[in-house]
Amino acid sequence: MSKDRCKTCGRPVGEYSYGGRSWNTYFDQRVGSVSKDAWLQATSRFNSNYDEKSKKVSWNVPQNNNARGLFCRQMCAYVFMEQYNEELARLPSLVQV
Repeated sequence: MSKDRCKTCGRPVGEYSYGGRSWNTYFDQRVGSVSKDAWLQATSRFNSNYDEKSKKVSWNVPQNNNARGLFCRQMCAYVFMEQYNEELARLPSLVQV
């Protein structure tokens, strides 16, 4: 069995690597009364809801069971994103508000 390697520095990535299933999939966004409906519509495929008390739209991105760890540390993830910035910018956003 081969170990996955960090996409930036080549170190082995472990169980708590960045980019795998250990990432948080819960998000919330504080919204105003005008943008609330736009945020709810944009995140509706992620079962979003609005909390009137905190004025936040929250949603869960489903876990990707095929995800694997790509980076050994957060710094490596940031360096990789910087180096491939143009390619990443061409990818579609998960949420279009």
